[in-house]
Amino acid sequence: MRGAALLLSLGISGLTALASASRLPLESLQRRDTPSSSQGISTVRITNENNILYFTNISVGGEDFMVQVDTGSIDLWVLPKTPLKNAQLSKAQPTQEVYGTGSVTGPVLFAPFSVGPYSVQSQAFINATSYTDFDETIFLYGGSGILGLSFDIFNFSKVITSVAEAYDNNTVLGQSPIGNIFDQNPYVSNFISIFLGRSGDLENQAPGSITIGEYLEGYENISSMPQVPQFIPPGGKERWSALVDGFVVNGKPVSGNSAMQGVPEGKLVAVFDTGASIASVPAWLSEAIYSTVPNAFYSQEQGTWFVPCNASIDVHVKIGGQEIPIHPLDATLFNVAQANNGGNLSYCTSTFAPNTLTIPGFDMLLGDTFLRNSYTLFDFGNVSASGEVTKTPYLQFLPLTTDPTAATRDFFESRSAALAQAPEDSLDDLRSIFNTSSSVVDAGDHGNSSTSLIDPDTSSVKNANSTLAASVVGAVSDSDADSSSTNWSTLLDRVDKWGPVIVGLLAGNLLIGIILAVIGFATCIRSGRSVGASRSVGASYAPVRVRDAHPADEEVFVQGKYSD
Repeated sequence: MRGAALLLSLGISGLTALASASRLPLESLQRRDTPSSSQGISTVRITNENNILYFTNISVGGEDFMVQVDTGSIDLWVLPKTPLKNAQLSKAQPTQEVYGTGSVTGPVLFAPFSVGPYSVQSQAFINATSYTDFDETIFLYGGSGILGLSFDIFNFSKVITSVAEAYDNNTVLGQSPIGNIFDQNPYVSNFISIFLGRSGDLENQAPGSITIGEYLEGYENISSMPQVPQFIPPGGKERWSALVDGFVVNGKPVSGNSAMQGVPEGKLVAVFDTGASIASVPAWLSEAIYSTVPNAFYSQEQGTWFVPCNASIDVHVKIGGQEIPIHPLDATLFNVAQANNGGNLSYCTSTFAPNTLTIPGFDMLLGDTFLRNSYTLFDFGNVSASGEVTKTPYLQFLPLTTDPTAATRDFFESRSAALAQAPEDSLDDLRSIFNTSSSVVDAGDHGNSSTSLIDPDTSSVKNANSTLAASVVGAVSDSDADSSSTNWSTLLDRVDKWGPVIVGLLAGNLLIGIILAVIGFATCIRSGRSVGASRSVGASYAPVRVRDAHPADEEVFVQGKYSD
C-alpha cells in the first residue's frame, strides 16, 4: 500500500537562469526528421515506484545503477556503493547539483556509460560523495542517481561548465548522456518519447518505457498529434516548456493569464517534468479544481487540498488545440500516514497543488500526475555547430485516458479497495489535525475565484506539496495545545464519555434530596407533637464529588480510525 504523500520534486535543478547560458549544438550534421521504423524498437524500460518515482537502469564504469528519469534536469550523477574501478578522475573542480528536493556534491569523473542499446565510451558525470535529503526520496526506493534528459546548456549544466573550465572551454566533453547518444548516432532522430505507467492505490509498480529516436510500438500515431513548440518567456531558460491553453474542470472551462511577461493573453507557461511527482499550478487553478468538491478544504499549513477519497474529479488539460483528460486516480492522492499513537491516518490530497515555486520562467510544473495521461514526445530540435537553431524544439502529446467510463470505473474499484483496507478518517478530524494554524477554506466559498489561497511569501522550489509523512506527528501534537479549550469535537467526545456518569450522579442526588426532605418533614411533625426541649439534628448528607467534565491534565487526541 502506498505510504503517506511523498510528493517529490527533484527535476529542476538550480534556482536561476544565467544570462550567459547558451544551448550547445546537438550535431554538426543535419539529422533526418523521419523517425526510425517501429519494427525492432529498442525501448528502455522504466520502473514505476508508487506513482512517485520513475527509474531506469544504466551502467556507469561497468557498474549497474537504478536512476531516476528526469526531464527537468541535465546532468548525470550516481552514488556508487564502492569506488568505481573503470572510471577516470577529470581535471574539473568538484561540483554540486541542487534540486528542488536534495543535493549532491562530488568530483566529475569520466567512465563508459550505457542505457538500453546505446553506449557512450567516455561520459562525464558527478560521482556523488555527499548528499542531502535523498535518503527519504530516491534512496528510499532503491535508486542511486538521476539521469537528466533536458537540454545541454552551458553555464546551467554544472558538469558541462566545470569540465569546460578545466579543458580549454570544451563544451562537448562534458555534455549529457542524451547529447552524447545523439552525437555518436547520427542516424538516430533526436527525440525521445516517454510512456509512464500508472499503478492503482494498492499497487506498487507499473512499467513504462523510453524510446530514443523511435516511436513506441502501437503508439505511432503520436506523429500526427499537434507539434507544440517550446516556449521560453523573456528571462526564462531553455526547458521542456510550452504554452497551455487552459483547463476544463467538470465540463467548465477555466483559464487565466500568465504571471510571466511576454506570454500571450489567456495562456500559461508549463514545464513538463518527469522528475516531479505532482503538478504545481497557480493557486487560483488549484482552487478551481478542488473547491467545488463537497467537504473539501485547503490547509495552508500543508499547502494542499484535502478532499473526500471517493470524489471522482474530471479535469482536462488543453494544449496545442487538443484536450488531454486526466484519469481520476491522478487527480487525488491516497495517503496512509502513521499518527503518534501508533495508529494510521487515511486521507486524500490534491495532485494539482497550489504553486509555491520561486523559479522565474514558467507558471506551472506538470509532472507525473499529468504525464501519466499522455504518451509524450520530446523533440530536441536542431542546432548547428555555430549554435544557430535550425529547428525549434517541440512536444507532442498522445492522450491515453480516452474512455471516461472505463477510467471512472477503474477509479472506484481501486479507491474502494484501498479504503476497505484503510478506512478514510473524517474530514472534520483532518481539519483539526492539519488546519489548526490557518483559516479553513470551505467548499463553495470561492468557486473559480482567482484569489490566491497561499501566502505569496511562502516559497519551496519545486515542492509545492509538503511531505505529510514527516509532518503528521507534529501536526497532531501541535493541534493538541492549540485546541484544548475550543475544539468542539473533543468536547462532545468527553460529554459522550462522562455524560451517563454525570446524569446518574445527579439522579442519585435528587433521590437522596427527596428522601431527606421526607425525613425532615416527618421529623417536624413529630417535633410539633412532642413535649420538651427542642433537639438539634446533625447533617445527614454530604455532597458526592463528581469528576470534572474537563480535567485539566487530560490529553486531547484524535484517534485514527485504522490501526494495525
